[in-house]
Amino acid sequence: MFAGIDTHKDSLAVAVVDQVGLPVARADEPNTRSGFVRIGELLAKHHVTRVGIEGSGHYGRCVAAYLALDWDQADVGVFEVPTLMTSRERGARPGKGKTDPIDAVAIARITMREPDLPPVRLAVGDAADLRALLDYRDDLVT
Repeated sequence: MFAGIDTHKDSLAVAVVDQVGLPVARADEPNTRSGFVRIGELLAKHHVTRVGIEGSGHYGRCVAAYLALDWDQADVGVFEVPTLMTSRERGARPGKGKTDPIDAVAIARITMREPDLPPVRLAVGDAADLRALLDYRDDLVT
């Protein structure tokens, strides 16, 4: 099974697809530690082997770090899915529109089909903490 996570400031849309790309589970969780734990439980329940995250360097930074470092499923690959690939996948299925659950399914299908996706780049430590503070400051100023 394969999963896709569409990340936002306050929420994470998650979809699990089977080996032919059909959705088998969907969830919308808060972008918090408790949400990460519930996502991990959903992925473990469906025996997910690859997870794709769009925006793992921004709003998806924390869920990416949780799945790659703290989650107890060490054999699961966690990969970055570029935004452009998601929009192309979504565009290949006209009439569906753009919603977070649709994007999560598109990300999962890309994760299923593309073996050469880059692993998420984990920004941890002082530099990552400073970057998170600067991102938060920018959000407040905006």
